[in-house]
Amino acid sequence: MDAADSVNAVAVGRFNGKPVIISGGDDGSGGGKVEIWDAVGGQRLHAMDTNGSVYTVAVGRFNGKPVIISGSGSSSSGDKFVGKVEIWDAVGGQRLHAMDTGGSVYTVAVGRFNGKPVIISGSGSSSSGDKFVGKVEIWDAVGGQRLHAMETADFVSAVAVGQFNGQPVIISGGGDLLQVWATSLPADLLSDVCAQVSRPLTPAEWIEHIGIDDAFRQVCPDQGSTYAPP
Repeated sequence: MDAADSVNAVAVGRFNGKPVIISGGDDGSGGGKVEIWDAVGGQRLHAMDTNGSVYTVAVGRFNGKPVIISGSGSSSSGDKFVGKVEIWDAVGGQRLHAMDTGGSVYTVAVGRFNGKPVIISGSGSSSSGDKFVGKVEIWDAVGGQRLHAMETADFVSAVAVGQFNGQPVIISGGGDLLQVWATSLPADLLSDVCAQVSRPLTPAEWIEHIGIDDAFRQVCPDQGSTYAPP
């Protein structure tokens, strides 16, 4: 299969009962591509453009729907790097969420914390001179919000999720540094969002904070009257 100009990452999955291959790479002009291939016949099913080179891809299933997660990066001014974590509809190829990170994204993983689907990303950028810094970030897989961001002293090139003594943990690696992070998410994301606002959510805020897979409904009953459309 003739894929992107340079393939940096691949993953395999099953969408609608059919085996597929996911590839991510460069498009030869400074951008990137995520491509979905029929694993049996070799045909390209979808090709999705990104703003930077794609360094990592993963597959998951959120709220019963198959998705693809990609991580990309590009240079901005000077030696600074910018990146995105993007979530794609694996069947139709549409972009569902694009989340900005503090540097080029080199690795992603999927997991479940407190029963909620999450995405873990690892990125890297330059700070001053020859010094490099990295971040491990946790994202709500349905709504796309950043839940936690942990800074590291070097690029993050690998992440994994697991449970130690019943507690969810993240393992990150980069350079000569291996780190284990203990973190927790709100047991009830909806209640956590309501605790941070002083009025009922609007439909637009619902999509931003809760996600596109749940239909809008009136929430945050303790925050005053219900939302009334203009």
